[in-house]
Amino acid sequence: MLKPYNKKPLSYAEQVHHLQSKGLSIHNVAWAEGILAKYGYYRLSAYWYPYRIRSGNNVLDRFKPGTSFEKIVQLYEFDTELRLQIFGAIEIIETFLRTKLTYYLGHQYGAFGIYNAQNFYPKFNHRKFLETCNKEVERSKDTFIQHFQQNYEGFPQIPIWMLTEVLSFGSLSFLYSGLINNKANNKEDKKAIAQHFSLHHEKLAEWLHILTYVRNICAHHGRLWE
Repeated sequence: MLKPYNKKPLSYAEQVHHLQSKGLSIHNVAWAEGILAKYGYYRLSAYWYPYRIRSGNNVLDRFKPGTSFEKIVQLYEFDTELRLQIFGAIEIIETFLRTKLTYYLGHQYGAFGIYNAQNFYPKFNHRKFLETCNKEVERSKDTFIQHFQQNYEGFPQIPIWMLTEVLSFGSLSFLYSGLINNKANNKEDKKAIAQHFSLHHEKLAEWLHILTYVRNICAHHGRLWE
């Protein structure tokens, strides 16, 4: 049976007292209040959750003996730095992928070849992909998108070199997954892209899927540390 939510907001001092009442060790109360004001109680709660006492399948509202607030903050700051480092590395890969997709597809199929379903793997959901493309183009506030809309016909269909600049990393990964790799008809598009990463084309598809997931965690300030 559902129950009404009746918890009230607490001051920083009350938050510290609440944590102490649950068994969390806090050596410097003033410092802890400052940390809560800086990072937020709810955000930090994801990092002290693993330190709560377990009883069977239940997680109790008490901390394991010896758990300190200082340790929780160190863990949070480590995860923040890890997230920034990984996000920066993924950004390099993302830019490289955009460049290679743009150059190859532009020369192979022309400025608007991406809108032709015949240029993709037969089972690829080309319609869904185009719906995603159109949404991301229409949502963009970039000057070059506005310039195209005001001066050329066909919007929201735009040239590949513009499109890849506004697509999300997830959409780029989806695009790559739909490329053809078939020796029989001499269309080895996936392989042509993958060779720049020194990877088998199927392995690159797997990596892009994983990197999309990790990037979304980083972009939304999620928790990488487990």
